Amino acid sequence: MQLTRRHVLAATGAMAAAAVVGTGTMAIRWWDRAPGEGLLALAPDEAELVASAAEAWMPPGGTPAISGRDAGCAAFVDEVVSRMPGTQRVLFKVLLQAIDELPVVTEFSTFTALPLARRTELIDHWMNRGPWAQRQTVGALMALIAFGYTLHPDVAPVFRRGYRCGYGP
Repeated sequence: MQLTRRHVLAATGAMAAAAVVGTGTMAIRWWDRAPGEGLLALAPDEAELVASAAEAWMPPGGTPAISGRDAGCAAFVDEVVSRMPGTQRVLFKVLLQAIDELPVVTEFSTFTALPLARRTELIDHWMNRGPWAQRQTVGALMALIAFGYTLHPDVAPVFRRGYRCGYGP
């Protein structure tokens, strides 16, 4: 069989249709999911993504020794998201799902399923060397995580030393 221009056009059209159906399926699966038990706005896997990203960015050890996960950054982000207007809240939750799926193509795994060391490498890459849109997307999540982390009672005193006018709760 000889490959013709019609075959190429048909294959291209089929790939485009498959991409549209796949994207639609993902959007439906991610759209406006109910909060998990004990959460205000985030679904359990969304809260796990926030906790995993916080832990990767601020792992245990160091000064202060508390990790982003242990500092409760997921609960902080959950509360912030619960106060967002409806559409903004839904879109932020979709953003969390998209971040979790980012490494699927290269790592064959979601972000939350990767080991801590690899998550740390990815966060660094996404924030510093990734495409502009990716840096902005991940940066938005990391800004909220940073607010939650620095306000934790075990972390705030470390920052308070540099602010004579007061810092934190």
